[in-house]
Amino acid sequence: MRYDYQRKYKDGDLADFLAAASALPVVEAMFTDRKLAFLLRESRIALKHFTNCTVVNGFDEMARYIKNGENR
Repeated sequence: MRYDYQRKYKDGDLADFLAAASALPVVEAMFTDRKLAFLLRESRIALKHFTNCTVVNGFDEMARYIKNGENR
């Protein structure tokens, strides 16, 4: 599952995929790094068809999400 063909597979990728697979069906928001967020937001994955979870990355976006009470 590689949408970014320039990026090489890394050891932590499997853990990221497992965490996403476990969390996305049951959480309102998933806070992650930019690379996984980019992958999860990829239109070919069509995440919105499977979950209402909001994918959040970066400290500024995370703070904004929490401050605005978007999770309530």
